[in-house]
Amino acid sequence: MPRLQTYFTGRDDFLEKVHIILSDGEWEHGSEPKSCLIHGMGGMGKTQAALAYGYSYAKHFDFRLWVRADTPARVTESFNSIATMLNIGQGKADSLDDVKNWLETTGTSHTI
Repeated sequence: MPRLQTYFTGRDDFLEKVHIILSDGEWEHGSEPKSCLIHGMGGMGKTQAALAYGYSYAKHFDFRLWVRADTPARVTESFNSIATMLNIGQGKADSLDDVKNWLETTGTSHTI
């Protein structure tokens, strides 16, 4: 996972909102995984917000999955690494569909 920039500050309310969405207000170990999409125009700090959340709330989750999407090859590489970590896809050269299926079938998704 990339490093968080030291100048990222003042988004505690946003990070708490993401946490509420991902945990339904309460964290229960072993509960069904959820996802949250952060979207907006370029340069608004989406990546730094995701990193800040990942670092701030890491102890609450079993997995933090990071997909590099700057090139198609990096997306494939990221999904293959995730498949290995989740022990799915059984060593396939391209695990994109297996990871997408895992993500789609593991619980409720929210967008903010």
